[in-house]
Amino acid sequence: MSVSLEERLLRPAEVAELLDVSKHTLKAWRFDKYGPLYKRLRGDKGEIRYPASSVLKFMRSNLHESYAQEVSRQLPQKVKVEPQAATTGQRATAPNQDGP
Repeated sequence: MSVSLEERLLRPAEVAELLDVSKHTLKAWRFDKYGPLYKRLRGDKGEIRYPASSVLKFMRSNLHESYAQEVSRQLPQKVKVEPQAATTGQRATAPNQDGP
């Protein structure tokens, strides 16, 4: 019985080769909730596998016709500048995270 590519579970090394990135990059993507969907197998090692259909879907997603189209789809970065820092030339500081 033959298994189609879309039904296979791929190892990280196989996915890295398909996407032309390192296994380390795949790991970073998983941490950042980016990249193809994956599953962690049960067991002592908890090995990672990627459904081939998920990898193919990721490869087909976010395709751009031009650089301008790519840039127009990106979310603008939020930059918070305190009004007094902008007018007085002082550096903006992060808000105090310890509480009021």
